[in-house]
Amino acid sequence: MSGRFRLALIGGALAALAATPAAANGKGQALTAEAARAKVTLHDDPLEPEAVLSTEKVLRSTRGVLRTPHNDNHLRASVDRRTGEARFEVRQTLQYVGNYRDFSRAHFETSSAPAAVDLRKLNENQAQCDAIDPQSACWEEVSFTVDEAELRRMAAGASSGAIWSFKFKPQLGREHRANLPKVEIAGLLQAVDDYRARATSAHGAP
Repeated sequence: MSGRFRLALIGGALAALAATPAAANGKGQALTAEAARAKVTLHDDPLEPEAVLSTEKVLRSTRGVLRTPHNDNHLRASVDRRTGEARFEVRQTLQYVGNYRDFSRAHFETSSAPAAVDLRKLNENQAQCDAIDPQSACWEEVSFTVDEAELRRMAAGASSGAIWSFKFKPQLGREHRANLPKVEIAGLLQAVDDYRARATSAHGAP
């Protein structure tokens, strides 16, 4: 093998590594519900009506040698400090090259049939995406809500490797498919249950 050919192979491998999300969406690593629970973050400001718990630090979807975040997602629970009721949502960043897609709907697995919901747009760079050139880097940050009972059904008996699948549908261009480990769901639910138990102990039942 010539030195020039060897260098070409190495360069091609590095380019592929830089262009491919790590570990198939970054969620393919072995994970347990207990390990996920340990990484759930809690923001509990006494001047806010809701406490926020997030799995953002559980597993990150990254790409390239520097492992920068790419098409990452996580779960978020907003728990009413007075009643203990919680609102659960999936938050997803969508990064792509080409025309702005304007993702507007999500389809996701449930215990019975696929569900379809509208997305909430949290952030985007449409102005920059449309203004530069057709190959510019575009991104959108979106979310959709999921019923707590459905999450508990999916998390029941969750094993490492089991995933929850969903996809995002745009106004223009290709849809984006993603997933979350079911043990990540279980870890967040454990954290929510722990928070509710502490709140009840400290303040009495809602």
